[in-house]
Amino acid sequence: MSPLPSLHKRDASCTYYDASCSTHRLVILVIIIAIGIVVSAILSLLYVRSRKSKANKMRLQSQRQQAQTQQRFTTWESSASAPPPYEPRKPERAARAAEDWR
Repeated sequence: MSPLPSLHKRDASCTYYDASCSTHRLVILVIIIAIGIVVSAILSLLYVRSRKSKANKMRLQSQRQQAQTQQRFTTWESSASAPPPYEPRKPERAARAAEDWR
């Protein structure tokens, strides 16, 4: 015969208020709670790890963008010379008088 009827018979002999089965229930309850704590700790650690990974990727991406922007800015400054100083435009009559225009 299979061991299932003996297990069923032992379980049927335990009542809710019987002291002989309370230790078994306590052990099973402690095991279930321990498994729940371990699983929740693992899930929490995985969540924190993924958040840190995303934050590191974002920080690395922003640092790369800042470096590229800084590099573009430094190359632009070196290639562009200063604009000429501002000289107001002379009216035509003044320009003609300066050239002795007749």
